[in-house]
Amino acid sequence: GVAGQVFDLMGEPEPGLFVKIFGVLDGHWMEIYTLSGAAMQVGPGGFEVTVADHLVTGEVELYIQLFDISGEPVSPELRLPTRAACDQNLTLVNLMRVDITNEIFFPMLRDE
Repeated sequence: GVAGQVFDLMGEPEPGLFVKIFGVLDGHWMEIYTLSGAAMQVGPGGFEVTVADHLVTGEVELYIQLFDISGEPVSPELRLPTRAACDQNLTLVNLMRVDITNEIFFPMLRDE
């Protein structure tokens, strides 16, 4: 499964965003949607999704992305790490809404 919290640009919990988990699982395409804030046991911006109900031994390439209520992406696609061990079957991920209007990000460097 996948669980975590979603935060806004100021680092505050942000319920009400769509969380999309998608990709290839056991050689088959899958898409799962949930809302941030739907899993209060995780936190105010929490979400939790069951991806499979069995041990996955085939091909796995899963991604996660945030969308606003109008369906516009508010985060880049991020690849989820996966494990084939039953005792490591929950991926915890905290996501933050970002301004993705600028496709290239250059960190500010200081020459001292």
